Amino acid sequence: MPLEDFVEVYSVRDLLGVGAFGVVLQVKNKVTNERSALKIIPKEKLSKHALSILKNESTIMAQMRHPSVVAFKRIFENAKFIILEMELIRGGQLKQVFKRVDSDGKPQAMTDLEASKIIKSLLEGVAYIHERSIIHRDIKPENILLTEASQSCTEVKIIDFGLSAEFNLRLGKDATEKAGTLIYMAPEQVALENYSKKVDIWPVGIIMYQLLTNGKHPCFNKGESSNEYIQKMRNIDSKPLKWEFNENFSELAKDFFLKLCSYPPNQRYDANRALMHPWLTRNERDEIPLTRKQEILNFARGIDLRKAMRVAYFTSQMKLQFSN
Repeated sequence: MPLEDFVEVYSVRDLLGVGAFGVVLQVKNKVTNERSALKIIPKEKLSKHALSILKNESTIMAQMRHPSVVAFKRIFENAKFIILEMELIRGGQLKQVFKRVDSDGKPQAMTDLEASKIIKSLLEGVAYIHERSIIHRDIKPENILLTEASQSCTEVKIIDFGLSAEFNLRLGKDATEKAGTLIYMAPEQVALENYSKKVDIWPVGIIMYQLLTNGKHPCFNKGESSNEYIQKMRNIDSKPLKWEFNENFSELAKDFFLKLCSYPPNQRYDANRALMHPWLTRNERDEIPLTRKQEILNFARGIDLRKAMRVAYFTSQMKLQFSN
């Protein structure tokens, strides 16, 4: 789209943000009369691989409609820029709730119920994109928007699919620039191992923890370098993380968190199992879903038990035959 065509189509109303990729503007589309968020990305900042991912996922995103996923409208391209037109979300980034204060100006963490509602809204969006074989790869508070500019808002929308994480890793940025993405990555993603959709579940757990602790990260220490954090994640097998929970964590909340932030990934929930957990359903009579590994272990134990029962049965039958 030539610059003159851009001016013909859009009138710029506000600057919403500046990031690693480029700028995000609030615009009014003169053709549709809609207000939108317009992301303008210089092509020079994208590798060929990143550009390919962006185009492919934009095509898929254009077909998605879910309350927890930002609506993608259009993609434009010229020699220098990729331009994405998306739904305008007015509530701001989720990370702003980490700084919430009470009437006396003291830090005020979210209640168990409020945090549960936000995480449920987030996981519903994650489940939706996973069902369509998309992995976000960069779930973090900056990529989650509140639907309304209200302190009581508990509905969110996911934005920025997949490219920020890849972009930061490709550039090899320093600790302060890279940490925003790095500290929400699952261990297998940090270790550059093959990964599955479950890399999107780990950061949901991290965000849940932060909602209940005024933004405290459960495994990133203030002043820690990116290299130190990477080594900690890569050594998680030999040196498991030690989780600490404050009084805001109920027993159900602890159980749910541990099933989101388990390692290796086969001990971690997928999005659909997570949505069945009673911490989200708010029905304590609901059974706590097993992880996939727990199901396999139970199945194996069941086979062993059935084998033992068969052996015991045939042994008893043999004894009866010999005694007659």
